[in-house]
Amino acid sequence: MIILASGSPRRKEILSELGAELKIITADVDESSNERDPEKLAESLALKKGIAVYEKLLSENSTDVSLPIISADTVVFCDGEIMGKPADRDDAFRMLKKLSGKAHTVTTGICVINGGLPFSSSVTTKVFVDDL
Repeated sequence: MIILASGSPRRKEILSELGAELKIITADVDESSNERDPEKLAESLALKKGIAVYEKLLSENSTDVSLPIISADTVVFCDGEIMGKPADRDDAFRMLKKLSGKAHTVTTGICVINGGLPFSSSVTTKVFVDDL
């Protein structure tokens, strides 16, 4: 049994395909940050989410606190801009237009908390988008 500190359907799907038995507990954390480095931002947000779930379980005296907790966050970076979640349809269109015909990076930070000890890391992939 693993606690997935994420509401992402894709993350749930990936871990389930690997045979993991999951308990989903999401963390409501403030994702605002002044960090401009995408790797540091993704990793720090993943850590923040994992710790929030761990602390929630501790405060509830839950026996689930002994289970491994996995959290993650993904950051898209293009032309010096960290691109968050689109605010609306127009913002999504603006973002896709910016990505069209060029390369950008996608960084996923991950945190695993086991026995109260957090480990975090990140990986960055360069992505090319055809002209849209």
